[in-house]
Amino acid sequence: QKGLIKREQLGKALGILHNVRYFPLSINHLDRSLVDLLPEDFIFDKRVMPVANEGGRLIMAMVDPTDRPTI
Repeated sequence: QKGLIKREQLGKALGILHNVRYFPLSINHLDRSLVDLLPEDFIFDKRVMPVANEGGRLIMAMVDPTDRPTI
């Protein structure tokens, strides 16, 4: 909140810390066809969002990348 670092810088640092890829999620970049693959209650309950399909693997953005049961 004090503006010492930008949100993206924090996201990238946390990605490195948790060994996950940082993905700047924006409502403008959501692929509705991917979102429709998952039940809405799952997306909200688990706080995840499908962001890409890479070689048949669904890539998810997560609020908590340490949530191993969801992974």
